[in-house]
Amino acid sequence: MRKLLSLTLVLLVALAFPGAAFALECGGEVGVLWSGVLDGSGGLDREVAESLDVELFFPPVGKGELRYEFRVTKPLQGL
Repeated sequence: MRKLLSLTLVLLVALAFPGAAFALECGGEVGVLWSGVLDGSGGLDREVAESLDVELFFPPVGKGELRYEFRVTKPLQGL
């Protein structure tokens, strides 16, 4: 009975707002930097530094807009 009531409520809400469309947009950038240093004895010391920039755009509500950005550095370091 609860499933039927829940399904009915979802359908009623979906029918009440037929023109409204909500979408979440996601974008970003991935960067990888490889650097190496050759020392005097012929050894090579190298380092890889990766970063991930993520941007989330939520649909506008009224005149407001929500945008969330964050950066993750060295996301593959623990793998």
